[in-house]
Amino acid sequence: MPGAIVAYEMMNEPDLLQWDATAEAVRNSTMDLAMEMMNLEGVAFGLNDGAHNYGAELMADDLLEYPEYKDRYWLDIHHYFNWPAMCNVYGETSYIDIPCVCSANIPGSEHEYEQGAWAGFMKKGLLDQGYRLYIGEWSAGLQVARNCNNPTKLPNAKQAQVMWRAQKLSFLSQYLHYAGKAKDQSSSFLGDFYWAGRMGHNWNADPSVCCCDEDPNWVDFEWWDWSLLNMMRLGLAQPLSKLGWTSETIAEQKEKTCEGSFLIRCGPF
Repeated sequence: MPGAIVAYEMMNEPDLLQWDATAEAVRNSTMDLAMEMMNLEGVAFGLNDGAHNYGAELMADDLLEYPEYKDRYWLDIHHYFNWPAMCNVYGETSYIDIPCVCSANIPGSEHEYEQGAWAGFMKKGLLDQGYRLYIGEWSAGLQVARNCNNPTKLPNAKQAQVMWRAQKLSFLSQYLHYAGKAKDQSSSFLGDFYWAGRMGHNWNADPSVCCCDEDPNWVDFEWWDWSLLNMMRLGLAQPLSKLGWTSETIAEQKEKTCEGSFLIRCGPF
């Protein structure tokens, strides 16, 4: 069906945690391979940021040599707060800062370079020049705070809802900020994909693999906040239209959504 496939991801999280692939090896299997496929009309090519020796700024330098393909090389960022890193404030009491979650990597904000790979693309000016970026993976999952959730140590519904809303508001802000900068006056920020649509036992998304038979809402499952279907079933994730979020109301919604914090580092991670 024409238009059913809009993009191919060249390689998901290349060289993640290994750090032994050379920049040339990763470039050959991602950007260069995509170049050889540019004869395929009507599709773009996703380039993920996960390689240690071929980082965002090096990739950006290569991309800037081909401005004619800025609408077909799509930058794929994986944006997680689940692990100790972004928006964590450490001290006698440590916490994850929700206003930071809302403004992470928004140009001009206090936290515009919070996420390193994304910051690399920003510093090279790619989005301002019309190169496209999307959030290929993100989650409301907040394992960094779970040891503070006494006594269960399980995901917390309030945390999941706040993290989902804070990030969705951030992505809407990104879309509006970059509106008109890409081809045909569209936004350089393409959108986002929640990881995952459905979560079964042991991270298996197969519908035949079930979890938590005695708990229809899966709230006793240690990874239930990673399932978008479960977040929707619990009413924690909702359409933006139902929330009343528009370009005209975003400032008002930010005041309601982007406040507070959650404790972290209450015990072993």
